[in-house]
Amino acid sequence: ELRRDREFMLNAVRAAGSAITYASSSLLHDRSFMLAAMQANSSVLCYVPLHQSLRRDPEFMLPVVKVDGLALRFAHRVLRGDLDLVLAAVRADPGALRYASDELQDHPKVRLAVHRECCKDG
Repeated sequence: ELRRDREFMLNAVRAAGSAITYASSSLLHDRSFMLAAMQANSSVLCYVPLHQSLRRDPEFMLPVVKVDGLALRFAHRVLRGDLDLVLAAVRADPGALRYASDELQDHPKVRLAVHRECCKDG
């Protein structure tokens, strides 16, 4: 069945992020597939809920937020308090700051990273 075919689904996701809704449950729970899908089209997380085990996995979430900083909103709340993860997210998109823990929103390193990203173009 095509819903279980990794390469077919990755090609579909590249064309349209919403295609992820047709992926089999086993693919949606597969760490390497979801990371590849996210890297192929960062909008996939808008269409399917991220499995709890992936939301809690810093090794999964770090490359995800490097692609799309706003994906920090999908990370488990504990990870939203992880300085390295939050720094990577705000460097990718300063708007990710709103998803960081309250403590990290005021952290000097995070504030500096946001300032640097916001001032890049100006």
